[in-house]
Amino acid sequence: MIRSNRTYFYLLLTGLWLTTIGNGIFSIGAIWSLSGRSPTDVVLFGIIGALPMAVVSLFAGTIVDRTPKLKVLIISDVTCMFLTLIASPFAATQYTSMALIGLNAMLTVFSLTYYPALNASIPLMSDEKQRISFNSHLYFAIGSGRFVAPLLGGWIVAYLRTPYILIIDSISFAASAIAAFIAFRGMNIRETPPGKKAPQKKSVLISSIEGLSYLRSDRPLLLFVLAFPFIEAVEAVFPLGVPLALRQYHLSSHIYGVIMSCLAFSLILGTILSRVKALAVSYRKYLSVNFLIQSLGMLVIASGWPRVYMAVIGVCVLGFTSGIAQVHFASLIQTKVKREFLGRMFATVNSLATVLVPLAPLMLIPFRQAQMGDLFYALFGIMFGCGLLVFIGIRNITVRG
Repeated sequence: MIRSNRTYFYLLLTGLWLTTIGNGIFSIGAIWSLSGRSPTDVVLFGIIGALPMAVVSLFAGTIVDRTPKLKVLIISDVTCMFLTLIASPFAATQYTSMALIGLNAMLTVFSLTYYPALNASIPLMSDEKQRISFNSHLYFAIGSGRFVAPLLGGWIVAYLRTPYILIIDSISFAASAIAAFIAFRGMNIRETPPGKKAPQKKSVLISSIEGLSYLRSDRPLLLFVLAFPFIEAVEAVFPLGVPLALRQYHLSSHIYGVIMSCLAFSLILGTILSRVKALAVSYRKYLSVNFLIQSLGMLVIASGWPRVYMAVIGVCVLGFTSGIAQVHFASLIQTKVKREFLGRMFATVNSLATVLVPLAPLMLIPFRQAQMGDLFYALFGIMFGCGLLVFIGIRNITVRG
């Protein structure tokens, strides 16, 4: 049964991989199209709805916990497919900006249910020993999709108009819905254990408050969950700060490409090597120091700037530890949190990230007139502080009841 589960899980990940690539191509095509119209449209595309989405994410987690995961995945995929098809005819008219900005906001909203549902499905497909392996494959699919998407997107956008790019995205959503349906049916997953009644229906608001109360009642876990979005915010600022820092030393854009390629490749490598037995067996102990090691990567970049080889070494440490952290973070939450709260827990992390990540670029403002290398020291300080929070919190996280 477990082996067949793994086969169907690969099918599910294939659908996820296709949608990741489709969404990546859409983002590149949309930003390229909007940049030819107005810089303001590009800014709106990136930040619109970020703060409301933080609230939406909390309710989305409750919906995930109360609804069969297959239904959540298929509704999300099918709805996004129709939204992209509907927006496609408007993407070459005077309403292009409105269509692309609105579509991006809607796709982001539905992703707030899709990814928590996917993470919450892992315990239904695997036992605790296999959880590292399943999460490793999950984040490898996401990471490799995000790596491939810009390579394909840059080429496709040069030859296809925006409406056709939206059609490609809609096809990827359709493929993902079909893959999810076949995979869940093939695995014959029961979301309510035999002999156990389904939980009573409560309002979405009350259930969301209960989910937050559960997190607050476990203080060590709260420290851990609070630290993770700050790390994501730092990782969002870093790619924006690197080109500015390179320009201060009149270095070429090719170096920027090398640095970011090393970051992406090492992140994928980290998701693969997270399955190494020595790490998998003691992943809680490893995760307690992971962010401290990750912050040292940023320290290497800051202390060695503008030496390129030091930057490459630093980003390889950053990417590698980030890849492992994503896998082990998901595995820890799935192991330690009660199953009925899993969706809300992952949605809470998403909610915090949707607030912090769009606001994170504001960190660049104080460093505009200073040496941009100082920015990397500031990022190191944030990462080191988060690492200490995790180190303190993870040692006392309560076991799932």
